[in-house]
Amino acid sequence: MDGEAVDGWWWIPGRESDRRFGRMSAGASDPWKLDVYGGLDDHSGASDFLSDEMKTAAVIHGHRLHGSPGQRFVSLVDCWQTSSNITYGGAADGERAESWTFQEVISGPEVATSEGPVIEIRVRLSNLLKWSGRPRPRPTRSDVEVSASSTSMDVGTAEVPGGSIDLVLDHDTIEGETELTIRHQATFRVVPDEPLSFRTAMSEFALPLRSLLSFLTIAHVDVDSVRGLLEPGNDDRRRLWFYYQTALQRPLAEPKRPQAHEMLVTWPDMQTTVQELLSSWFELHARFERTIQMLLLPHHAPYLYADDRLMTAFVAVEAFHNERIGGTALDSVAHDKRVDAIVEAAPLEHRSWTNEMLRGRNAKGQRRKLTEVLDYSGATGQAVLEAAPRFVDLALRSRHQVAHPSGSDRVAGAEYLAASYGLRWILRHCLLVELGIDDRRAAELIARCKPFSDELELVRRWTEPH
Repeated sequence: MDGEAVDGWWWIPGRESDRRFGRMSAGASDPWKLDVYGGLDDHSGASDFLSDEMKTAAVIHGHRLHGSPGQRFVSLVDCWQTSSNITYGGAADGERAESWTFQEVISGPEVATSEGPVIEIRVRLSNLLKWSGRPRPRPTRSDVEVSASSTSMDVGTAEVPGGSIDLVLDHDTIEGETELTIRHQATFRVVPDEPLSFRTAMSEFALPLRSLLSFLTIAHVDVDSVRGLLEPGNDDRRRLWFYYQTALQRPLAEPKRPQAHEMLVTWPDMQTTVQELLSSWFELHARFERTIQMLLLPHHAPYLYADDRLMTAFVAVEAFHNERIGGTALDSVAHDKRVDAIVEAAPLEHRSWTNEMLRGRNAKGQRRKLTEVLDYSGATGQAVLEAAPRFVDLALRSRHQVAHPSGSDRVAGAEYLAASYGLRWILRHCLLVELGIDDRRAAELIARCKPFSDELELVRRWTEPH
């Protein structure tokens, strides 16, 4: 259904007899919308403009017309009306036309809501198959026929907070009259400990898995599909699977799919188990969620300006430092003694003000924070310093110019990008180490990564004296 228009009959729950014909589209890059002919909520009259109060609907159900793509029933969740007007002329003269947008789409063999409850989900992500490193299946040929068998390989299982996850690589065959199609795919199969709503399953499992793959492939990752198995009723033995979509930030155009040499590390190079990788990542994601969000943001929004790339990189570095290194500029006892001495030496009428100004000022400065994260990044940080020996000065100056602009500052977009590139590679090294990869091994993986050498060359070129 992704990217294709779905024609059908649409209604608000409890008003199935008041169905209205309409067309729904939920493409990856295009706006999500539902255009219906005739009002869904009020058929007694219509106005040319929306009222001051935005019209909303928790759910809008739809029944797909025969021949339209997708599942038989579609449910749109968290909807609000964007326009409403009267058509003039033609067969629909005087009819009300409405446009709606929505946040979630659930499609399947019957109407459903985002509440589920879901007892299993299967998540397919772009780049997952390429990252897995599994070679494509080869058909068997003979003089008289071409054949291929269907196989499924469970790479491993991981126990993570709230459930278990399997990485499954499989392929099957579709035989036509004149051709044999081999479908090869990789899937994360998630079984939660307790039944979940679609939205919770997405946020607690699918999105952290997407972030993991985006981090390891250094690229935007689309959620190609999420399928959920509903918990059956007391007397219902059917296995009802539903597709679930939610609006996620993504590039405007289809992003380039990275090759293995352009990824940070592929599955064969991980030299670990599914259990170790996924359990470590879910722990890491919970602890460094802010860092990971800001680190990956340019993959999902490549249209960011250079200053936005710089500031999101700095936010990521500060969040990592606060969680992993932390500390204060001085030992708390030494700081208090120093403040006591200064307050004691101040004139009596200024002591209260002096104490208020100095007592809580024991945080590390930006330079010290950045230097400590740089030291933590091992050989990767040293490579950044070799490309730009005054990298710390460059990064701090650029941050100050963006955060506190003045008319006399020159706009140095190339320097902003150079600083953001260096900061993000430093963070990738730190997160690989936190993920359980040895410091030396993390540096080796980054050093052989083509985007690292390409961006380091830009850092060198953009920061060298003219």
